Formats: sequence, structure tokens, C-alpha cells
Amino acid sequence: MLNVAALWRLPLILVCENNGFAEFSPTADVTAGAIATRGEPFGVPGHALDGNDVEAVWETAGEAVRRARAGSGPSLIEARTYRIRGHVETEQSFLSRAYREDAEIGEWMACDPLFRFATQLTGSGTATQRELDAIDAEVAEAVAAAYAQASADPLPTESSAFAHMLA
Repeated sequence: MLNVAALWRLPLILVCENNGFAEFSPTADVTAGAIATRGEPFGVPGHALDGNDVEAVWETAGEAVRRARAGSGPSLIEARTYRIRGHVETEQSFLSRAYREDAEIGEWMACDPLFRFATQLTGSGTATQRELDAIDAEVAEAVAAAYAQASADPLPTESSAFAHMLA
């Protein structure tokens, strides 16, 4: 994919949300080299960044979007983050032992990108907690409305299962 995207200078932005695990194995144990450098042989720029830093993600994605729109070809972004929840909700019922420590999960929970960004916004005086709470309420209302609409909509027919699919 990267080869063709680079050859044809396609406006492709690949984002790897590297949560530190390949299912139940630490990424470092199963992945050789740096993910962000995978595009180098094709001349595709790669960027590794703190995926929990909202501003860094915004800036890096913006740069990739500008490249794509300018006809400069694809970009690869590796956003390093952490998977707070398990790979499978019921994993504790079938794994012989935990592959992560509770303390590690707790440390990463403190790095939550929304909490970090809200703290930056209120700390800099860009927004008040009241304004952020109003945004949260507005989003919760929109999600509830979308859920209600989706629940009320009829299920699709079996005959439409392959509609709008490309292979």
C-alpha cells in the first residue's frame, strides 16, 4: 500500500494508534524497529508522537493533511498511547495471568488526553470548567439522541448485506 501511495503521490494519511500491545504481548516483544519509520524506504515521512497530547496530534495531523492536499503524497503517523481497557472485555476469564499491572494502568489513566487538555485549557485561561462542562453536556445529549435514533431505526434487510461494499 505504501509503495503505490508513494508512487502515485496519493493523499493517504496512515495513523497507527500504537497502544503498546499486540493483543496481549508488549509491542516491543513482537515488533522490530520503529513503526514511524516504516515509510522511509518509500520516501513517506513518518512521525512518532505522544498520542495523548491533543495539540501534538492536531499539529502533526494538520501537517499530514496539508501535505495530502498539496499533492505531496502520503504520511505515516504513529501516535503512542496506551490501551486502558483489555483487548477483550472477558480476557481475565481465559488468560492464565495478567499481562499488565494495575499500577501501570493507573499511571496511564492519569495521562488521559481529555483530562490533560482540559487542564491545559483551564490553566491557561482559554476556557473555564463551566464552559467545558457545557460542552460535555452538549456532546452527551448528541450521543443520546444518536443512540435513540439508531435504536428506533429498523434493522437493515439481509438482501442489503453486500450493498456499498468494495473488494
